[in-house]
Amino acid sequence: MIPDPGSAAAAVERLVTLGVIGSGAALATWYLTTALALLACTAAQSLGRRWHTGEAAVRAWGAPVLRRGATAAAGLALGAG
Repeated sequence: MIPDPGSAAAAVERLVTLGVIGSGAALATWYLTTALALLACTAAQSLGRRWHTGEAAVRAWGAPVLRRGATAAAGLALGAG
């Protein structure tokens, strides 16, 4: 059922929609920023350097799923030789 465009229900629906879209955009930005920082850390490591500030930032503020994935990938790389 679609509410009347001028009704209070339509206004609430618009607010909820904007909140959900804003939250999703913020979450996507957080994951993208974490992924880019991890990519920069990996690139630095592949050049024989370390980016300590980036690694510390990812540990402190990075998205948990990507942090765990990076830890697992590092462990696999060390195990592979």
